[in-house]
Amino acid sequence: MTSYKGDSRKIKDGLVQILQGITYDGGSGQEPAFAQVITDSRDQFEASPTVMILPTGLTSQTSTNVEFDHTNSFSLWIFLSITDPEAVESAVFDQMLDLVDLVVDTTEHADRIGQLSTIDPTFQNWMMNIARSRIYVSGGKGGAYLVADMTVQVSYSKDVF
Repeated sequence: MTSYKGDSRKIKDGLVQILQGITYDGGSGQEPAFAQVITDSRDQFEASPTVMILPTGLTSQTSTNVEFDHTNSFSLWIFLSITDPEAVESAVFDQMLDLVDLVVDTTEHADRIGQLSTIDPTFQNWMMNIARSRIYVSGGKGGAYLVADMTVQVSYSKDVF
């Protein structure tokens, strides 16, 4: 494995740690909100809910003659197992809405307290936000799922070498 770790990977690794730290009380006390936080698309979920983090793009534009503004985008997919895609229970929708709110609230808080820089002190001068979210029903190898598809964007300035 290479020892180089680019900013995109630093962000992804930081998002994993941030999302692993989310807790949820579904009625029987606080516990981890997600059974799994994964960073590949093998569609092999061992438990529900699972959140998958995948890169979706990088934009870059000139800020000054010595600095570029970059924005990394990641898709966060939350998967909740369901038995019947034609009849999703209200309680499942409620849980998904709670999980989406927890992700939004946690990323906004992580942005405010500079959590990515705490996780990796070499990564500085950034801003993180959830750009959009939508919820839908989908199928996969493991069955049917209620899915929340969210986009998180992390913007930062980078000096020109």
